[in-house]
Order: sequence, then C-alpha cells, then structure tokens
Amino acid sequence: MSHSFPIYFDPRADREAPDRPRRLDIAITPVDDFTGQLIRGVTAEITRQSRKARSTLEGHLVFEHLFEEAKHLIAIDPSRSGYFTPDPREIVMPQVRVSPHDTFANPAARAAALANDTRIERLVLRPENVVDGEAMIVRGQVIRAGEPAESVEVTGTLDGAAEPLFRTLTNGRGNFAIRLRPPESPLGVGAVPVPVTATARLLFDGGFEWRSDTDPDLQPAGVLRDLTTYVIRNPIDVT
Repeated sequence: MSHSFPIYFDPRADREAPDRPRRLDIAITPVDDFTGQLIRGVTAEITRQSRKARSTLEGHLVFEHLFEEAKHLIAIDPSRSGYFTPDPREIVMPQVRVSPHDTFANPAARAAALANDTRIERLVLRPENVVDGEAMIVRGQVIRAGEPAESVEVTGTLDGAAEPLFRTLTNGRGNFAIRLRPPESPLGVGAVPVPVTATARLLFDGGFEWRSDTDPDLQPAGVLRDLTTYVIRNPIDVT
C-alpha cells in the first residue's frame, strides 16, 4: 500500500531508512524566577502553527510528536497567572536537556549547558501581583524623558555580591517591585527568629545604579529588613 503522507514509527521504514526524521516532544516547565515554584495557568503555542501545548496536572507544558531536527518558535503566555510575557523562544529538536548527573569539564561549561536547557522557563512576577511581606521588597518607579519607562530590567544584589542575583521588569506605568532574598540568619536551633537586614544595590538596564546605603531616607543605617517593603521616594530617571 502506498501513502501520500509519511508514516512514523513504522518498523519497515525504520529498517529501510534508519536516518529518517522522528517525532519527538518538547516539555517546558514555567517557574517563578524568585521562588522557583511551578506556575499554573500558563499557556504556550508554536507560532505560525497555532499548535497549543497540553498542560499536565502538575502544570508542565508539553508539545507532542514534533519533527526531529526542526526549529520551533514557542510563545508562552503567563498573563493570566500575573507574570510578564517573555519573548518567544526558539527550541531546536531534539530539545536540549541537562541532567543533574551530567559531568562537565568546569563550572563555566556546566553554566553554559544549563543556559541552553530549554525545559525551564523562568517568569517574572508583575509588580502589581507582588505581595508585601513575602520577602525583602523594593518598590519604585522608573522614568525616561519625564515619562514612565516600560520594560526596563531591574537587577539586584545584596551585601556587595559581585553578580546580580534577582531581577524584575517595569510595567506600563514604570513601576517595579523587586523581591530580594537576604542571607540566612546565623541564629542557632531553637532561637527566636529575628528579621535579617542587608544592604542592596539595584541596576536599571545595567546602567543607572541605586544603593540602599546612599539613599537618604534609609540613613544612617542604609539597610533593608527582611519581610518588609521599602518604597524609593523619587522616580529613577534612566534618560
């Protein structure tokens, strides 16, 4: 019998053409960039195909039976869950997957491999959905040429760390709310927990800098306290 369409997982065809294209899956796990928790209610589709992902009970997004060695542009929409919508990402089949048991020549090689692992989509919570009291939070507004600046990336470090550890974006009103995780308290077992304090440094699009230890409203201590929110009084001008 002849067919006008290709048949996949056909044993006879496998023997005759072992290198023919296969059908594979793409799996994406949307997680909160700060907490690492899996986010439910996120949708995804392959652009230009209107092919939507199937959501598992746990919240993973799965595209099934895709061509091997093909490129797929995936658009993820987490807006119903209160997160910023990321730019579409291109995923090459077979999908890159890094196992915790994989070995690498050095830490840089491992970091590069993890960066290419497309199974995890880290999403940024919109400022209007950040809950005060859940972390050390800094809120403020960013302007450019006197107008609210949208989609400005805000990155943060604590206590002089070399690399930014936390990030967020500004919304349409230029507002941001960045969640920070202070160092763990060195209190012993059974001790009464107390708020942990730290100094913070924020960068806006990698340029303009704000520091808690130079903010006059935080003087003389210049520190932030865990589980509290600090609002920067004056707009940050990134013009």
